[in-house]
Amino acid sequence: MFSLHSYYQQDIQCMNLMPLPWERLRGKRILLAGATGLIGTFLVDTLFSINSIRQLGMTVYAVGRDEDTARQRFDDIWEDPRFSFYPWDVTQPAAFPEPVDFVIHAACDTQPTRILEHPVETMMSNIYGTENLLEVAHDCGAKRFLFLSSGSIYGEPWRADDCVNESYYGSLSCNTVRAAYAESKRAGETLCKSWRSQYGLDVVIARLAHVYGPTMRQDDTKPLSQMILDCAKQQNIVLHEDGDRHVSCCYVADAVMGILYVLLTGKNGSAYNIAGSSGKLHTLKDIAEFLADYAGTKAIYDMPDREAQIGQFLEKVANRQVAFDVPEKKERLDSVLYTNTKLDTHKLQGLGWQRRTELADGLKRTVSTLQEGGLIVEESDEDVRNASLEAAKEAAASLRERHKTVQRDNGGLKGFLRRMR
Repeated sequence: MFSLHSYYQQDIQCMNLMPLPWERLRGKRILLAGATGLIGTFLVDTLFSINSIRQLGMTVYAVGRDEDTARQRFDDIWEDPRFSFYPWDVTQPAAFPEPVDFVIHAACDTQPTRILEHPVETMMSNIYGTENLLEVAHDCGAKRFLFLSSGSIYGEPWRADDCVNESYYGSLSCNTVRAAYAESKRAGETLCKSWRSQYGLDVVIARLAHVYGPTMRQDDTKPLSQMILDCAKQQNIVLHEDGDRHVSCCYVADAVMGILYVLLTGKNGSAYNIAGSSGKLHTLKDIAEFLADYAGTKAIYDMPDREAQIGQFLEKVANRQVAFDVPEKKERLDSVLYTNTKLDTHKLQGLGWQRRTELADGLKRTVSTLQEGGLIVEESDEDVRNASLEAAKEAAASLRERHKTVQRDNGGLKGFLRRMR
C-alpha cells in the first residue's frame, strides 16, 4: 500500500544501512501484534525489505483484528510464504499455533476519543493484551519479548524543564480518567518485569514519544495527526486549543529504527526512551503554523472561550495561516497521552541509535507520501469522529462480554489463563 511511494521507499532503504546485527534475525520467526497500526505497518515493511536484501529467511506473523485492513496495507506481500496474518484480538487468550523467536507487542489503541469514552476497556485491553502475549512468548520459547510502552508513563514532569531519563518518576495521578492509558502502560511494563523475574522471560521495553508518519490511520483523533491530514487535503489547519502546549514527536522511521535497536541490542530487563530529539519539544501552534504555510491554506481564528486573549494572540500570529478552535470541554482530548514530557534518549544512543529526521522534514515526507499515493479519504471531521467512536463502542461491548464470560465460566481471568497453560 505504501511501498511504491518515493519518500517511503527512501525511508525503508535507509533502514537497511543501519549498523545493526541483522544476522540475529536469520531464520527467525517474529510475531508482531498490532501489525496494521502506524508503527506496525512500517515495521513489517522494514523487516521484509531487510529480509529481501540480506536473504535472512525470517518469517513474520502479523497479528491484528481486521483482516481487510491488513490486506490493504500488506497487499504487496500478502502471498509471500514468509508472511502470515492471524486475525486475533490479543485481549482474548489464545494459544499461538506456530513456534516464535521474537514477540513484539505493538497492539494498543492510542485514540484520545476512545480512551476518554471507554477508559475501562482501554485499561483492560492494555493489561489483558500484554498478559496474553507474554503467555504466548513463554509457551513458544521466544528468545525475547519487546513491549512498546509510552513516554506517557512519566506523567507530568515535576519541573517544566525536566528532561526525563528511564529512571525518572513524574507526577501521575491515578484518581482521574485521563490516567487510564498511562496507568495501564505502567501496569504492562510491570507485567513484563514480573514475567522476567518469575519465569525467566527475556524482556525489553521501548517508551515512545508521539509517533507520526504516513502509515497513521485516517481516523486518528490526535491533534498532530488531524493537522497532518488537513495539510495533505490542503484544508485550513484546525487546532482545538490555543496551541501553547508542547509535544515530543518522533518520525515513524526513526521510531522503528529505535525499536529494532532495542530488539536486537537492548539489555534484558531494560527500558529505552525513543523520541525525535533528546530533550526537545515543539508547540502545537508552531507545528500548525508550519503545516499551514506548507499547504498554503487560509487563516481562520475561532477561539470563543478566549475572547480576552484573541487580540494579543492574533497580533503574534497575524501572518500565519492557522485556524484555532478551542472547545469548552474540561478535558482536552489528547491530554490523556501526556505528550509534553521531554524524553532523554542518551541511553538509546548508547546502543548506536541516532535520529535522522528533523520534524519539518518528517512532516513534509508524511504529507507528500499521503498526497502522492492518493491515500487521503475525503471525509468530514464529524464522519471520522463518528466512525472512530462507533468502532470504539463495538470493541468495548465485545471486550465487556468476554470479560463477563471469563468471570462467570472460568473463575476469573487468572483461572482461565491457568487452564490455558
